[in-house]
Amino acid sequence: MSNFLKMGILVAFSSLLSIGSLSFQNTDHLFHSKDIQPISLQAARWFFDQQGVVFLDARSHREYAIGHIPRAINLSISNFEKQKTVLLNIPLSATIIVYCSGATCQSSLKIAEWTKDYLGDHRNVYVFLEGFPAWEKAKFPIEKSNQ
Repeated sequence: MSNFLKMGILVAFSSLLSIGSLSFQNTDHLFHSKDIQPISLQAARWFFDQQGVVFLDARSHREYAIGHIPRAINLSISNFEKQKTVLLNIPLSATIIVYCSGATCQSSLKIAEWTKDYLGDHRNVYVFLEGFPAWEKAKFPIEKSNQ
């Protein structure tokens, strides 16, 4: 299946999912770029099970160490400039999902925008607004750092 067709399916899938108590209809004002779309908890889990998807954790190193989505790369706002070159290791075809500490945390939005600026607008970048608290509450897989 072509990447173009896969992305069309993914976008349709994430827009059709039941989102629960968090309504993304009122979040347009949060997004400076219309190319960065929010995804639900269900869509984040679906993406997690796919190949070619990279999660970026926009929380602090301390929060990341306590628990994060497995395989997620920690890239907080305070360290973005120092660590942004790790983004160059992400394959061009990869979908990038950015998350932080939930709907009130705006770090994921900023990291998503900076990622698109740094890597180029052609990248598929989504924001998982419900973030790590929703992932943890759903009892989805969690990883802890030894650092």
